[in-house]
Amino acid sequence: MRAFLKWAERLGFIARNPLAKVDVLRVQGRQKRARRAYTAEEIQRLLAVAGRRFPIYLLAVLTGIRRGEIKKLRWADVVLDGDNPRITVSAAISKNHYEDALPLHPDLLAALREIKPASCKLDGLIFKGMFPGYKQFYVDLQAAGIDWKDKGDGRLDFHSFRVTYCTQLAPGTPSERVRMALMRHRDPKQTAKTYTDARMLPLKEAIEKLSFHRAEASGADDTQIDTQTPVAAGHLVSSIVTLPGLAESGKNPVFTGVKSPFVVPSHNGSKEGKWSERQDLNLRRLGPKPSALARLSYAPITEDSIIAQCR
Repeated sequence: MRAFLKWAERLGFIARNPLAKVDVLRVQGRQKRARRAYTAEEIQRLLAVAGRRFPIYLLAVLTGIRRGEIKKLRWADVVLDGDNPRITVSAAISKNHYEDALPLHPDLLAALREIKPASCKLDGLIFKGMFPGYKQFYVDLQAAGIDWKDKGDGRLDFHSFRVTYCTQLAPGTPSERVRMALMRHRDPKQTAKTYTDARMLPLKEAIEKLSFHRAEASGADDTQIDTQTPVAAGHLVSSIVTLPGLAESGKNPVFTGVKSPFVVPSHNGSKEGKWSERQDLNLRRLGPKPSALARLSYAPITEDSIIAQCR
């Protein structure tokens, strides 16, 4: 409603947006997930009872192509031969009005070859007369024993195939950019948040692979300091710090009094330097100097002094 009224104000249909100063309600943590991904067992049961609709469901879950786009796919959009079998979603039928070519999974390639007629027109629809309506789709879900209703974890529908495809790509995809291209997204947030069901990700397996906390074999660099400096575990002194330098600095300890004498820097062979005034100030305690406090004097507060100030 806010966006609609802002649009109406911009075009001059209304003089002022009455919701311009209304704060947006924060619903994070209160809303339920609108859609979830199918589990592997649910997909297998659905494909087992799909019958002639098997290639449609298989294409949806192995390409992530939307329902409306699948209905408009033609044989001219599919390349089943050669070294690079692929399916092209043209800009004319794509939701984002971009053309994208997607590689075909071997199982999907075999299913499309099986239903392709020996002589077919290139402009003919691939799934003409085969595409299920909503009622038939939910009948197939019921036949597969799949509960599509929302019980607090999200509902299941045809678009959940796309969520399943994106979620199943996450563990084995080398980079998020590849998964984003396969999903035909222009915004990485859509891939990472909207279309990824985090509950289906292999979180337990990722945790079990962690091994940084285990002790390494003796002689190896086993501390964070070891990795930052060439100090091997078990060595007393790093090769960067020489023993003569340590002995020389031990003879002349640094005096931190107010009147600082000449001190010897830690670098071996350097000339004597004077303690800087800034360093001297850093060593003092916070607060005013005692000499400054002695100069401060306060007159006693009496009734006459308060009346005089009020006048």
